[in-house]
Amino acid sequence: MDISELYVIASCAQTKSLEIPPKLHLRTVREADPETRAALWIRQRERLSAPTRPAEGLYSGTYWASVRHVIRLAAALGYRAHLWVASAGYGLVPAGQNLKPYSATFARDSEDRVYPRDFPRGRRIPALQAWWRALAAHARPAGEPRTLTELAQRVGKGSLLVIAGPTYVEAMERDLLGCASALSQSSRLVVVTGDVPGVTPRLAANLIQSDARFMNLVSGSLPTLHVRLAEYLLDQSRGRPLEVSSLRTCADAVLGSQPAWVVPDRERRSDAAVLRSIRGLLRSDPGLSYTAALRRYRSGGHACEQKRFKRLFSSAAEARDAS
Repeated sequence: MDISELYVIASCAQTKSLEIPPKLHLRTVREADPETRAALWIRQRERLSAPTRPAEGLYSGTYWASVRHVIRLAAALGYRAHLWVASAGYGLVPAGQNLKPYSATFARDSEDRVYPRDFPRGRRIPALQAWWRALAAHARPAGEPRTLTELAQRVGKGSLLVIAGPTYVEAMERDLLGCASALSQSSRLVVVTGDVPGVTPRLAANLIQSDARFMNLVSGSLPTLHVRLAEYLLDQSRGRPLEVSSLRTCADAVLGSQPAWVVPDRERRSDAAVLRSIRGLLRSDPGLSYTAALRRYRSGGHACEQKRFKRLFSSAAEARDAS
């Protein structure tokens, strides 16, 4: 396999391009035991009839738009790039696999996290890992890898770039270790993430932490920081196989020259004021997507939470189309 082969594995996005049926919110599964909870979720997910869309088109929002840009950048740099998704609802899936819209996450602050509310703190990481194993054990299309370890066996001399938050890394830790061992060189696994407390030294060797100070270098919004840093690291590699130690050295050298990042002081406005701005943006550019509109809105020094902005943008677009 070509040494410029690159598999990008990105954690899934909470925002979806299809409406999520009530039964495909993980909060509806009341069982607390991780293995039983996962089995009930998979059964519920498989039995419910719902529209599907390829994974790369199902996820939406600013974060996912940035992930798709990573693939375009990798191709421009000379990599043969493949996108896969680390999904808390489906497990490891290729970008072209059809998925039903769902709400399930490893993140701690969501009602649809994989462990229920008030789950004992000491059991949370084992629960995350049990969930990932359960998803991997479920049937896949014939010949498709079910784990990162199996994917690494396909990659051979290529590289894997994982872009994921700390809770996703905690869930996949054992699989990531197997992945590093299965590559022709373990250093070709690069995991861009945040601070992962308690990670094993073996896996720590493959992590590059996206410190907030990188925002001074890569810009964008904080939720896309991991992706922006991944873009920067790819640009340093210039089509060559990834090498985690040299990339970390590069990142550390850059980070050392960056000042502390200060959260932008943006003005918060009423729904009516945000709608006026959106209408103005749509008048000047009728084909504008909501993610592009949000970037322009924020660049003007205004603050608006993504879900709120999407709701208001949809309202403004529907009113325009109906007039």
